[in-house]
Amino acid sequence: MDYNICSNILLFFKKDLAFTASFFMAILGIILSVYFYIKAKKKKRPTYIVKTNNLVKESVQRIRSIQILYEDKTIANLSATKILFWNDGNETIDHTDVAKTNPIKITIDQKYEILEADILYSKNKDNNFKQQLSDNKKSVRIKFDYINANEGIIIQLFHTGFSSDDIRIEGGVKSVKRIKRKELNQTFLPLSLRYLKKSFDINIRGSFFIITLGYTVLIVGAIMCLLGILYSNLLCPYPDPKHLSLNEYKILYNHDFITSRVVIISGGAIYIYLGWRWIRRKIPKGFNMFYQ
Repeated sequence: MDYNICSNILLFFKKDLAFTASFFMAILGIILSVYFYIKAKKKKRPTYIVKTNNLVKESVQRIRSIQILYEDKTIANLSATKILFWNDGNETIDHTDVAKTNPIKITIDQKYEILEADILYSKNKDNNFKQQLSDNKKSVRIKFDYINANEGIIIQLFHTGFSSDDIRIEGGVKSVKRIKRKELNQTFLPLSLRYLKKSFDINIRGSFFIITLGYTVLIVGAIMCLLGILYSNLLCPYPDPKHLSLNEYKILYNHDFITSRVVIISGGAIYIYLGWRWIRRKIPKGFNMFYQ
């Protein structure tokens, strides 16, 4: 950066500190206003999350003495899937909001079949959730009277599919573009949970590992911000003044000092955000059975 430009910027911030503070407060006010407006806006948000465990794989069929039957029919693969379906918005979803021509239903890839479907848990019995398996065993229709905010059900399926990718929820709901799907292990961290699990064969049960790692990243981010505020000058070496004038020396030092501080604090803020995204609750309270 040109020294004169940098010097003018520093002088501006020094002389017009009150204006600068007011400017940043105004920007912060706009951001907070938009945030609280979005939070307060009434919205319906039917959401679901899927977790699948493969119980019997096709490789078992290679053992001639073993035969897996379901209603006298041989099946090559068997999986158990838990589906948590709930209203992640702040406006009640009524049964009249569901399109009659496109009801809410759990569907499976056409190559597979749903063998059984049962409601394991309903947060509010007054929702009157019911499920109905189709005759072709390709879908399960979900019926209810209403769903308030953070209310829903846990449904368990037994099917011939292999993974959670074979299962989805579809349907038309008034003022809703689509039923949202959340990924169980979704993360924006540099090393994703899926990569760690695959590379190191980590057996993750429940959310303890996720929360622990999330808090670790959040704490690292907080430490980076603290270093940026208090000690960033230690990470920015003094320039060699031998071949610089006093004015050039001051400008260069101030420039490097501010740059290092901005970089460290920005990095810390990013890690705080990433840690928060990892530890924040993906599902509402009261559905701990989903992780069991």
